[in-house]
Amino acid sequence: MNTLQVQKKYSYVKNTFIVIGLLVCISIEIRLAFAQTQSPAVPEIADYSLASAARAVLLSNGQPAVLYNPNITRNMSLELQRFFRAHEYGHIVLQHIYNPNVDQQTSRLCELAADRYAVQMLYQTDPTAINAVLVFYKANWYTDDPWHPSGAVMYENIQHTLRMLER
Repeated sequence: MNTLQVQKKYSYVKNTFIVIGLLVCISIEIRLAFAQTQSPAVPEIADYSLASAARAVLLSNGQPAVLYNPNITRNMSLELQRFFRAHEYGHIVLQHIYNPNVDQQTSRLCELAADRYAVQMLYQTDPTAINAVLVFYKANWYTDDPWHPSGAVMYENIQHTLRMLER
């Protein structure tokens, strides 16, 4: 392959990712608008046994809810709490309700999608919440677990989403 062919292939791949990113943003926008007009209020329920800050779940009656651990969230800034709340609502809107049987790769992709949803939801109204999570992910750059990408991946995902929204 010569240099021109490599450049054309790179340009094609780059443009394909841009189009996919725009389609994801449009899809999230449509789901957000639908969710805001069609769904009842989502209860937020304190759960001190939760190992993480928050989790989107289905209650026994089938209603989605956000569980949160006050022992963890009280140590977060209000801005960071707002971002993670939007992130959990993203799981609900995108139908990523907690499922212990989901594979790790799918879980990681769902986490990235929920962050993209939160960024889009907060972009116009609460940019300080987005800045707070960028600082959080930068401080946890190398931290990951089987179910979540590293802070570096989450940070880059948010930066990419911001670039898409700024176009």
